[in-house]
Amino acid sequence: MKKKEFLFKFIDKSQEGVLDFEYDEESEEKLVLDYNNRLPILCGNKEGFLTLAKILIKISKSESYKDGFHIHLCEDFNVDKQETLAITLLNPS
Repeated sequence: MKKKEFLFKFIDKSQEGVLDFEYDEESEEKLVLDYNNRLPILCGNKEGFLTLAKILIKISKSESYKDGFHIHLCEDFNVDKQETLAITLLNPS
């Protein structure tokens, strides 16, 4: 079994209330939320899931995002497409 390593460094902009991520119109990132009998299904390619993973890591490892911090993502991370997913941080009280 081959071991994989994932190293991700980022600048924590949570004190500014900002979460940014790289997006390139030429990219191959695919991500869309679909439904099957009311069951949400997140569909994407490897590039799309990697981008989503980086976003989730930024939210979970940053210091200043508060309860209720949320972001809205558009299909394929493209702001010209429809919103497909909202992510909200819930901190225990």
